Amino acid sequence: MPEFKLEMDLGDNGGQISFQTIEEFEQWIAKERQFVNRFPWNQFNQQNQPQQYQSNIDKKLNDVINGINQIKNNNSQEFANGKILEIKAILEPTFKNHSIIFSESAKGRFLQDKLNGNSYSALISYLSLTNWGRGIPLQQNQLNYLAVLGYVDSIIYEKGISEEKSKSISDSLKILDEKWRKDLQSNQFKFNEIHSTIHSKISEINKWFAETSSDIRKEETQRKEMWEEILQSSKKEIQTTIEEGKNLLDDIKKQYDEHMTMAAPVTYWSTERDHFKKLIGYLSVGIATEFLVFGWEPKSIFLFWY
Repeated sequence: MPEFKLEMDLGDNGGQISFQTIEEFEQWIAKERQFVNRFPWNQFNQQNQPQQYQSNIDKKLNDVINGINQIKNNNSQEFANGKILEIKAILEPTFKNHSIIFSESAKGRFLQDKLNGNSYSALISYLSLTNWGRGIPLQQNQLNYLAVLGYVDSIIYEKGISEEKSKSISDSLKILDEKWRKDLQSNQFKFNEIHSTIHSKISEINKWFAETSSDIRKEETQRKEMWEEILQSSKKEIQTTIEEGKNLLDDIKKQYDEHMTMAAPVTYWSTERDHFKKLIGYLSVGIATEFLVFGWEPKSIFLFWY
């Protein structure tokens, strides 16, 4: 199966969304289609032809699902890339113009709360989108504005804000707004108290860091002085060792020179002795020859020496 990667911008109806696998996208589109099928278009969408509108949405979603199936049945990456662009071209504008409301958006959560009968959550979702300015204001042709306000009276009664029902929706909203403002002030007081505590703790931490930093600097200075002392001591020891080695070499050289001086006469006499040995050998040969030639007479001995 070819690689599947899809990134879309749904605008204010979901923002940036991305999918890394085709399975992940299939789960998402199935969930959104289920939400669309539950959506009461005839109530929330005030168009003249809601059935035709729903039919158009179904066609777009069917085209997307068919595109996914074609990708799964074709091993070509180029083909898959083309289909991914087609799917993106279908879904992005459809979500951006709110033709389909993203189920996880604030609007989608409001609709689900209302459909599920959770009136209090639906009201909170609605107020967070409109009166409290969080998010983008809803349009009346997308949400049933009057139906939402119809919950206010019962919510106030259920939550015990007032024992008697207010005479008008406007008064009910004012009571609810006043209670929420009191809660906000109470929470603000708690927040200030927490902020003060945090600030105090931060001051303590900063003080501790300052003291610790000072101690570290002192230890570093002491450590540096210790290393300087060790270094100087080591340098002295090295110099002493070098001097001792140099003196030892001088002594060895001196002893060698003395030995060679003493050995010189021995060498000389050894050489002379060898020389005399050769002369004696030559002399013996000469005498023996002379005796053989001239005999053992005194005259022959005289002739040999001369």
